[in-house]
Amino acid sequence: MIVDEAAQAEDGAFDLDTRLIEREAMCAEVRSFLGELVTQRRGVLTINGPSGSGHSRFLSEVGTIFSRQGFEVLALRTSRALGERQYGAFTQLDAPWQHSVTLEDPPALLNAALEHVATAGHTGLLITIDTLADLDTASYELLHELMVSASPLPIAVAYTQHPEQSQRLFIAEVPLQTSVELSAFSVHGMHIWLRSILRWEPPERLIMWLYEQTDGLPALLRRGLSALIDRHVLIRNVKAQWAIVADLQATPLREWIAQMQQAQPYALPAYQHPFIGRAEEIQRFKRLVGKHNLVTITGWGGVGKTRLAAQATHELMADFGHGVYLVPLGHMRQSELMADAIVRSLGIATSGRKPPQEVLLTFLRRRRLLLILDAVELNSEAGALISAVLREAPEVKLVVTARERLQLPQEAVLELRGLVSPHDEGERLAGSAARLFVQQIHQPASSAQLTEHDRRAIVRICRLVEGLPLRP
Repeated sequence: MIVDEAAQAEDGAFDLDTRLIEREAMCAEVRSFLGELVTQRRGVLTINGPSGSGHSRFLSEVGTIFSRQGFEVLALRTSRALGERQYGAFTQLDAPWQHSVTLEDPPALLNAALEHVATAGHTGLLITIDTLADLDTASYELLHELMVSASPLPIAVAYTQHPEQSQRLFIAEVPLQTSVELSAFSVHGMHIWLRSILRWEPPERLIMWLYEQTDGLPALLRRGLSALIDRHVLIRNVKAQWAIVADLQATPLREWIAQMQQAQPYALPAYQHPFIGRAEEIQRFKRLVGKHNLVTITGWGGVGKTRLAAQATHELMADFGHGVYLVPLGHMRQSELMADAIVRSLGIATSGRKPPQEVLLTFLRRRRLLLILDAVELNSEAGALISAVLREAPEVKLVVTARERLQLPQEAVLELRGLVSPHDEGERLAGSAARLFVQQIHQPASSAQLTEHDRRAIVRICRLVEGLPLRP
């Protein structure tokens, strides 16, 4: 049984992710896998179990076990939004050795990782993937190439899998494959978890009731305990002792947990093909949205302003509890028409008695959401409406796409230009402009099937149009 001391801040907030309880047998399986990997050279470790049984926490422990044995650990982040970006998982890396490699060239990034492992004297490389089902196809194929490569280094992939998601197996031909099955806590394990978190001996009635409400699943326990404290069912007195101040049987904890698990509402366009390139622009966009309430994306028509806004805000959706919405405003010039379009996009019920702008501002005042106002005309009344929203709804973020900046004092600007074009006519088509070209002409994702003449033609075209996104 592994238990870390609870981390408690002065304000009473708890770090609920430090405990690893009733996982000794699983950790032993990981160590056995690690021992065999040194001779087998390639291995895949799958972490299964019911949703909420602690997949992410255990995957982190796997990384720690490998790191202590001299392995370099490359943790790939995944999400549904990142799964819609080509090489989306690799765009989130932030390791010191990668700074000399552009994010526009993930294959070179992976080669840099192998070079770092070799030169730094590491034992091998472990790549962790939290939720394989959300890994984008390009990253999946790149990892497949790595696992079948001739590199002499021991290389392993460890990933989590949830039963309600599509079961996606990873590289069936590797010699070493191990599956670890997680489960819920026992009542005794949950008792230890509660005691270590609260630094208090919980009464049996709380233990049994909480186990019944959460089925002993660590993720539900974390959410449930947070809900009990936030809603003052469980409070701490002046002597730093906890007390139950409500009728537990009348407390709808399962409903509270379900509310916490609900996905945020959103209205973003769906796209047939993955988003390609713009890794650095998306990073800059996210920094701007974090600091400013109004961000305008500018650039030529067809440069990809709307697509970037939709992709980047989808990745930020977890930060906006009341949702993310894209509202097309092309050809609208009057502020009342724009306000009415936004009201309809947000699904706000109206009686028709109040002006749309008044209805909109009333709705937005106490909400934390992000609005994309797409294709704003420069000679429209958009500035007045945007200024009113910024003034009346300080928790709302506005993202505007336009050919030129709006000239508002609160405005931060991200200017888009063409995609990165290939530097030469070499064998591999590096650069997002070439990758987008190949995608749009419906060729296979790998440039290996293109002839030398094809590659040279693609490079010339991408340079000629200065990387402006192409359409077939």
